Amino acid sequence: IAAALLLHWILFSKPELPSWKRVFAAVALMGVWANLHPAYPIGPALIAAASAALFLTSLLARQGDGDGRGEESGKVHRARAMRLGWVFLFGIGATFINPSGVDGYVRAFSAGTGSESIAIVVDEWSRIQLLTWPTASLPPSRLHWVSVWFLIAAVPLAAARMAWARWQSDQSDGASDSSADPVMVVLAVTGLGAMLLATRFVWMAFWPVLLLASTTRSAIRTRRLSLTLALVSIALVAGFYRWGDWPMVTRGLPSTLTDFRTPYAAGKYHAHAVSFMRATKLEGNLFGRYAEGGFQAFWLGPAIRTATNGSLNMSNEALTASFAIRERMGTRDNPAFVDALDELRVDLFLGTGLPMQTRPGRPPNYSTIHLEDTPGWILVFRNVDSALYLRNDTRNESNLEKVADYYLANGIPFDRALGFQTERVMRATPKWSRAQGIWTPLLGRRTDPGQGARATGPMADAYLALGMYDEANRANAALLRIDPTEVSALRRRAWLLLRAGRQGPRDELVATYRALSRHSISDDSTILTRELLVLLKAAIDGESIPAYRRQVIPVFTRPEAHRLLRSMHPAGSFLD
Repeated sequence: IAAALLLHWILFSKPELPSWKRVFAAVALMGVWANLHPAYPIGPALIAAASAALFLTSLLARQGDGDGRGEESGKVHRARAMRLGWVFLFGIGATFINPSGVDGYVRAFSAGTGSESIAIVVDEWSRIQLLTWPTASLPPSRLHWVSVWFLIAAVPLAAARMAWARWQSDQSDGASDSSADPVMVVLAVTGLGAMLLATRFVWMAFWPVLLLASTTRSAIRTRRLSLTLALVSIALVAGFYRWGDWPMVTRGLPSTLTDFRTPYAAGKYHAHAVSFMRATKLEGNLFGRYAEGGFQAFWLGPAIRTATNGSLNMSNEALTASFAIRERMGTRDNPAFVDALDELRVDLFLGTGLPMQTRPGRPPNYSTIHLEDTPGWILVFRNVDSALYLRNDTRNESNLEKVADYYLANGIPFDRALGFQTERVMRATPKWSRAQGIWTPLLGRRTDPGQGARATGPMADAYLALGMYDEANRANAALLRIDPTEVSALRRRAWLLLRAGRQGPRDELVATYRALSRHSISDDSTILTRELLVLLKAAIDGESIPAYRRQVIPVFTRPEAHRLLRSMHPAGSFLD
């Protein structure tokens, strides 16, 4: 952004022939830009558009009134177009002085196209659907959407006004009108087109807004309009914090000074599980969440290699496969989930997240139980929101030995055949369990009819999150005896009945469906409840529900999930 705006200041800020001094400054800027950021082709593209606009304008200027003024104006435009053409040629040469060479242009102009998987990275390449009101949790923001519509209407009007001003100027005395610069028009159209191409180019609204400002310069001098535009500007700034990108940008940022002082967000990166892999000195190929790969590679490499690192520095096929596996689906060549893992020679699978309601438009982000009870895989670590599985084959005998040695050295029970047993570990080593985010204060509460859902519900949530389903069933049944209409308990009951490989009997499915469908839901859990009802109905009717669909069924609302996460003991810093 800084480079593009600096290029504008050097070459386009004044409607005059740029000096050779400015030419060389622009060329040097593009050479530096090419070695700092992969979006450097934006520079030559802007210059080429400006030069072409000036050349076209010079041709149109020849169609003057015959007194020579049009020809003179055309010469001015041609000279400026030629000067920018030299900047373009020298600038292209300067951008080739970088390790990527011509490949940098190929990657830049192919980014965001030719792959459905790239669209999943919604913060980068999502496009504006002009006829659809935007979803609050996804780009573009509502302020962005409204602004684009305004610019779509205003830019053509401004361009027409500038053309009219230019024509009047040529028809009168041929005086130059700084507001009628054709470069301003083509840059505004280019910026608007880029905004429509991808949300990452929203900053290019700079040129459409600059065009509008230049065309209203004389009118702005009136006191009333100046005051109105000032108030509109203030409203836009305020709107950015409420309806713009600010809520999405800040959603994952630390909220306190203490949080900012920590070296990383332990909960976001599931640092308990990463710390376990580091402490046990495991080796091999790790499959984890796309957005956490960089953190994992930093702390675990080179002994552990991650499948994805969140930088998009991978093939489209690899990115597509990673998202399919995250949702427990196989790939095109290996439709079976476990076969897809074996094809990638995955030794360690880090499942993360809670079965919680996702924001509208977001894909499921729950993989903790993807390999639960799967032959050939053994659970080696588990806590509230993560589970680490090891491929149990000859290639990983040494890894299993390291896990067993670690647990033995720390006095923690571990069975080589059965793997990590959560209840047994909590009972034998409560202090270690608390430090690892396994035991939470929610489990310390006892089922007490006097406390009702306030105590029993959160305890059932914690058991369910830990995979202790028998305990979750007992706590949930106790809650339903207290209040048979409690909607959260009915949702938990539905989720437990729909588990992959362990679907409950039909009569229980029917009873749960009837009880849950009697609720008139009007809060943020409406979609969650309806989704469970759809799956219950399908199970009752004998329809086949794919295993991958059962594995990502949500059951917690976002407040319920956040309550669970807040109850976990934070992971200690690796830097300690």
